Amino acid sequence: PYLAYARQDKVFRPGETLFSKVVFRFINSLGIDGFYTVDIHAQQVLKECTCKTVNIDSMKLLADYIKSKGAKDIVVVSPDKGAIERSTAFAKHFGENVPVDVFEKQRDVKTGDIKMSGELSLKDKDVVIADDIIATGGTMATAIKLARESGANKIFAVATHALLLGQARYRILKAGADEIIGTDSIDNEAAKVSLSKIIADYLK
Repeated sequence: PYLAYARQDKVFRPGETLFSKVVFRFINSLGIDGFYTVDIHAQQVLKECTCKTVNIDSMKLLADYIKSKGAKDIVVVSPDKGAIERSTAFAKHFGENVPVDVFEKQRDVKTGDIKMSGELSLKDKDVVIADDIIATGGTMATAIKLARESGANKIFAVATHALLLGQARYRILKAGADEIIGTDSIDNEAAKVSLSKIIADYLK
């Protein structure tokens, strides 16, 4: 259910390849009838697929898990403006009036270094920082650190696809996260939510 290379949906520097196009060129050559994925990073890349495509939404499953952990007085925080639409939709699974805040993020496309800023009203709130993918954890860890400095109570680092590459888990927990929550699209210690039933329901 995790589509690798879906984040490469645009060229940032000369000489880069649009890996999403390359992947779908291969998928199209297989002659399949349908392609199913979960919470794809950039939904527009599905236009490259010549067969039926379905992007399955896992947000309710993740929200239900967080609620089962006793989270209350929740604020959903988007780590950057690019994730604000997803964060807003995610917040509705906690209640109609759950607020959504966003940090300002800048990434150096050459070095990958991240700068993030923002002063949010998070004092004594249970904060859910949500993204579709956690790779190296740099963005998530920076957002967690700012949330902790803003007085957050509990902090949940949430992603459908928690890749947790390298020292990502250590980086996120050190920044102040209480728990890292992902689905079993990636089989690791963060896989707290199963996608099996929701995928099976779509395939019926």
